[in-house]
Amino acid sequence: MNLLTVSSVYVLGFELYNAENTTPQKGTFTDVKTGEWYENAIMQAYNRGIVKGVTDSTFAPNSTSTRGQTVTMLYRAMGSPSASPMFSDTTGEVGSAAGWASACGVTNGVSTTSFAPNSLITREQLVTMLYRLAGSPAADTSILASCSDGSSVKSYSQSAVAWAISKGLLTGYGDGTIHPADVATRAEVCSIIMRYLGV
Repeated sequence: MNLLTVSSVYVLGFELYNAENTTPQKGTFTDVKTGEWYENAIMQAYNRGIVKGVTDSTFAPNSTSTRGQTVTMLYRAMGSPSASPMFSDTTGEVGSAAGWASACGVTNGVSTTSFAPNSLITREQLVTMLYRLAGSPAADTSILASCSDGSSVKSYSQSAVAWAISKGLLTGYGDGTIHPADVATRAEVCSIIMRYLGV
């Protein structure tokens, strides 16, 4: 398997990762309905140990996602590599995930000692993490003009959002908008990560 090296930490690149498909387990979560747009992504991620339910029987797909939850999903998706906690406000697996994400340049803390794991994450922040994980490839930002709210994408995330749109990771809402500053739901985070993995 080919790997990209970022800050001496190995991360999997978007085009280089071939995820093994597994059969989704239907009916695991009572609130993940058959036929919903996010059903297969959630169940694929659950089967692979990338995500867990909020209870044994519920997933809360429409609940908002936090920085801590998001980096933990990414960390698991990358195989939970060895990592040292770096932030005083994270512990356990979240601490390792945040330390890994910071060490390989996926995201930064809000300060040298704090990660703010409970802060909500937006759609553009999510795809920026994935963009950096993929090695920050060249991206044509002119694609943002095709979105009616493309001009609202923050400057730091323009290349990331353009890349995510071009790769089919970030999709619109059918009305020409992408809502970059909207807080990402658990279903959206799960779906975008699984698209990144090529499922």
